[in-house]
Amino acid sequence: MFSKIMIATDGSERAERAAEHAFVLAKACNAELQVVSVTNTSSPREAYEIDPDFHEETEEMTNVNVDELKEKRSRPEREIVDKVLKLAAEKGIRASGHVAAGDPAEEILKFAEESGTGLIVLGSHGRGALASAVMGSVCAKVVRSGETPVLVVPARKDKK
Repeated sequence: MFSKIMIATDGSERAERAAEHAFVLAKACNAELQVVSVTNTSSPREAYEIDPDFHEETEEMTNVNVDELKEKRSRPEREIVDKVLKLAAEKGIRASGHVAAGDPAEEILKFAEESGTGLIVLGSHGRGALASAVMGSVCAKVVRSGETPVLVVPARKDKK
């Protein structure tokens, strides 16, 4: 049914849980698993970091290699993607990895459209509607804004 299934991951426990579902689906559909993680450059902390758009000026002023900064900044996401790729390989699933930088929801949707993804699998925080509306969760944005079907794996609830 799906030839390409994306797992969008931030390395969290809920994302790992979603990855397990993506593994099962990819195996059952004999689909390629696309592992995507996004360096969030739309968060407030980014205001204190070097803007890669000022590449030439930055290098001249500080002798900083902006490409090295970008690589260093995305290293955690690369490690997350590599971990999921390793797990997929152990399960005999064809997989490819992609790391992007920007607004996570926008980058996930952009990659899905450009790569022909048939299904996006995401983990959810399990927050209520008000919290998601106020915080603008990545999951909610992907579900609302995209045209690719999305499987939302809820956060594990503690059983009483």
